Amino acid sequence: MDETLIPQNNHRLEIAGVADGVQIEQTSTRGDGTIELGEEFARDSIDFSAALDHVRIHTDGPVAGSQFSGDVFPGPEAIAAKIQSSLPETLRYDQHGRAELTLSSKEGIVGYSGIKSVNELEDIPGVHLTRGVRMPDGIPGEEAGKAGAWYPELVRDPVSHKFKPATNPDGSIKNPHGKFEPEANIAIVDPDAMGVATATNRITVIIQEDREHAHPTVLTIFPGDNAPAFPAKIQTDTFHMDTLQGPEAAYWDTHAFIRPAQPAE
Repeated sequence: MDETLIPQNNHRLEIAGVADGVQIEQTSTRGDGTIELGEEFARDSIDFSAALDHVRIHTDGPVAGSQFSGDVFPGPEAIAAKIQSSLPETLRYDQHGRAELTLSSKEGIVGYSGIKSVNELEDIPGVHLTRGVRMPDGIPGEEAGKAGAWYPELVRDPVSHKFKPATNPDGSIKNPHGKFEPEANIAIVDPDAMGVATATNRITVIIQEDREHAHPTVLTIFPGDNAPAFPAKIQTDTFHMDTLQGPEAAYWDTHAFIRPAQPAE
């Protein structure tokens, strides 16, 4: 067996890129974050087409919390071309059939991210760090020693297709403690500091193994780090999950959501 195919147990793997000034790191947002490298695939076989419409969300309009720089990339195709030209000829999926890659450019800003590390934010003038729940209308509570809020179980409305609280036959909320989220680090940013606070030199691309068509497919591309899902405890009749003490929690203990400061009334 070629020893380069032996699975490696790591949480972060540095990958040698081909473009000058680009560093590539493979991580995983699944399980405990461990990566076991497996099947190899070719850079030139990656299918970007399915993600291009989604990437347009991050390329149109003014600077936002998660936006590519229009001065660097005129459109999604340019972003895909930059990623593909920076990757080595071959890569490897992890044990989940994915390759979650973050490219860091030494050439400067490539876009703007709504999530940054507290260390990056705390010394920027106009940034005010605080803690609180990220979503309104929750019931304040504490779970596993963490302050936060409970939210009702949601179901999709068959007509509007929007999510709404699940209800009992009498109209009362069926499960008011359907989901618990702990408080988060939140960076409130003054308008004149938003560009500096959100600027990033990193691009994350998530590639999924498509067994049906036998080629790697890009699921999403966005500016910034490969952040895991925010920790939560979910308890419904059909699904139970608790990541309040998992690796997701460790990540979010050191990272913050960026929000623009509200104008004074």
